[in-house]
Amino acid sequence: MRCKINEKNEKKSWASIANECIDKYNETEHSVTGFAPAYLLEGKVTSVLPQELRHPVDIDTWVKDRKEALERTIKSHMYNKKLFDKGRKQNEFTIGDLVYIENGNKINRKKLDNLRIGPFQIKDKISNTIYRINTGKRKDTNLYHITKLIPMENEINDEEDNA
Repeated sequence: MRCKINEKNEKKSWASIANECIDKYNETEHSVTGFAPAYLLEGKVTSVLPQELRHPVDIDTWVKDRKEALERTIKSHMYNKKLFDKGRKQNEFTIGDLVYIENGNKINRKKLDNLRIGPFQIKDKISNTIYRINTGKRKDTNLYHITKLIPMENEINDEEDNA
């Protein structure tokens, strides 16, 4: 987009430049699927060949290519999920458990601030990943994601290991 905006001879509105960039993106082959989004969605051939040299794509080939793109997308998703889940611990909490809460963002935290606060009691399980914690404060937004919660038992075990 920066190159389009900074072209010397042409001044265009931001909206028209954005549309041009979207069109170019949709005509570019995706690394995971192996096909351009415009081809997968509309059957539009986006080859760099001139129109006279292109072969029309029949509907059976297009459907087969879409299925192949879906399979590649699922395979890529499963690979990324495997990488994400590799070092992740799955904690399951119940109402009444005592947990520590990670104290804010690592970037915004001061050097000597506590790494975690608590322990606090779990008040309610909203979903598989969101819990309401009784922090002793009145605000209604005492909702925390499971990745911000540390079980109290793990904290005790960590301290014993470090001693």
